[in-house]
Amino acid sequence: MLKAFTRQPYDLVQAQPILTHPLALAVADLFNAGYELTLHILTRYFTHTDETPEQLSTLSSAAIGLMTGVLRPLGVALSKLPAGPEHPDGTAGAAFEMYYPMGNVLP
Repeated sequence: MLKAFTRQPYDLVQAQPILTHPLALAVADLFNAGYELTLHILTRYFTHTDETPEQLSTLSSAAIGLMTGVLRPLGVALSKLPAGPEHPDGTAGAAFEMYYPMGNVLP
């Protein structure tokens, strides 16, 4: 399995492996969007202010649901897809890409 990006990361100077298989690219993009959303929800949960226990429960349930119901199946599917012709013996692996710099999602 090859940890490959969907595009060259802006914060890494050295060239990184890039996925070129179309389906692997689509699955990796969806995985990365789910990963980023999960991180935003967890940040919001751990930096909460005056939320009710019910609201905190909703945030934690959403994060766990994304991890088990979205990231796990997409990660498994991604690992079974080819990375592309540049990597003939490698399957795609999640690179856990961030498309936007993290910030705090304020209440």
